[in-house]
Amino acid sequence: MEAEKRIRRSRHSMLCRQISKKRVEADDMHGNKDQSECLEFEVMIMEIIFVAALLYAAASVVTFKHLIYYFDNQL
Repeated sequence: MEAEKRIRRSRHSMLCRQISKKRVEADDMHGNKDQSECLEFEVMIMEIIFVAALLYAAASVVTFKHLIYYFDNQL
């Protein structure tokens, strides 16, 4: 269980770093100093999407288990 948490954290931090790198490059090309504020907002959105995807996956597994249980009892 701890290993899974570490993997999730590392994936999440890697994803955030990729966003950061792209935003820094965009800031360099355009010279826009407001990019850092956009970056914080984008990281927050990515965190929300990441958690929502995990919740959706968990709900899908639970639903699938219920369907299997239901059909097993019908036979």
